[in-house]
Amino acid sequence: MKYLPIPTELPDDLSAILTSEESSAVVDKLAGDFDLTEGQVWNLSAILAQVVVGNLPYKDLVNALEEELRLTAEKGKALALAVAYEFLWPLSWKFTGVDKLIRDLGGEIPRERPKPPTPAG
Repeated sequence: MKYLPIPTELPDDLSAILTSEESSAVVDKLAGDFDLTEGQVWNLSAILAQVVVGNLPYKDLVNALEEELRLTAEKGKALALAVAYEFLWPLSWKFTGVDKLIRDLGGEIPRERPKPPTPAG
């Protein structure tokens, strides 16, 4: 992968996103929905990490998926839209521009906007 390395020391909120059960479940769902091999799942996880830490802009997501997972243009775009809906939209309270990404990929913005989690305690 031609991207910047992911810092070993991440802010707690980014680390929590990357290591959460929800993120793992989304990756597993996408792997099943798109019939990804184990290697493709690893690359997908790496791409999502690059997006979360800000090393991969949304505009480059489709190309990254096509190149790193060796997908057709059609499948790369479909997976990018699924990533936008399943992985990024629930985090759109933190990451701006997800709605634009969804529109650019031909999708419709979900009616309900995600809210930040309430702090425990």
